[in-house]
Amino acid sequence: MDTMEDENGTLPQQTSEPVVEPIDLIDAYTIGTWTEYIRLARPEDLVVLPSGEVSDQKGKGYILWTLYLIQDFLKRKGLEHIIQYSELDELISYLHQKYASELESTPRNIDENDLRALRRTVEIIITLLQQELSKRKTIEIEVHKGILDYENLLSTGLQPLFSYPEIVVNHIPEIVSHDLLESFKALLFDLPTASVMISLRAVEAAIRDLYFKLTNEDVNEVDSYPTWNYALSEIQKQLEYRKIRSKRLEGYLDFLREIRNSAEHPDKVFEINEAERIFVESIHAIEEVYLLIEKIQAKTSRD
Repeated sequence: MDTMEDENGTLPQQTSEPVVEPIDLIDAYTIGTWTEYIRLARPEDLVVLPSGEVSDQKGKGYILWTLYLIQDFLKRKGLEHIIQYSELDELISYLHQKYASELESTPRNIDENDLRALRRTVEIIITLLQQELSKRKTIEIEVHKGILDYENLLSTGLQPLFSYPEIVVNHIPEIVSHDLLESFKALLFDLPTASVMISLRAVEAAIRDLYFKLTNEDVNEVDSYPTWNYALSEIQKQLEYRKIRSKRLEGYLDFLREIRNSAEHPDKVFEINEAERIFVESIHAIEEVYLLIEKIQAKTSRD
């Protein structure tokens, strides 16, 4: 492989310290949540799913899945030395081999010896991360005093915003959850217009799911996704045909339709208070969509 040279034809001097990517406070919160989950693990807690899988289709898992998330985070942030020093790779490989077999006789719950080794590894990771974060630049967030309890939501996640939190776990696809979290982060960093656009994208994904559920079209066989207006029109027809009414969903979608039309104007800029309300209304609309999908599925299974 050729070496890179500077304009004078000489090899560039090696810097004493590698350039590192900044870690923002959301990163710090995220890795803190994962390490705390591991640190508080108890004997007999699940390492993998009862089936032996590391995670389900929605990206949910237990101890081993959380270790994979920590490993991926450290790699993406250029912190491979923490992985090496804590022997995280070796621990993941050991736990995967012991607990993730497809054999029904394979244990799924962590034993006390493995739990002690797990805690030692995580304590090392926490100590090294604290040292690393003290050397890195961080971004301070000035929390907006609006309708959202930002500090609490940073600790709990977005589930308290849902009337039926189990909907989040059991029905909402990963892409919708991802967009809602991204929209929340945009609010956190005082980017209201960006937040609105991402909120609307999350709603649109939910609308598509409802459209495909009602029309029985195969999402893998369509050439392109239906437009917002077309999908809403077809959903209305299908609901009328099935004699299903959802006044709350209709109200949320009417509101968001107006917002979407407004957002398409090239000069439109949203204020933080508007964006917060749209974010909350988007969550309510998405929840109503998946409640309705659950209702349709239940009715179909009875019929």
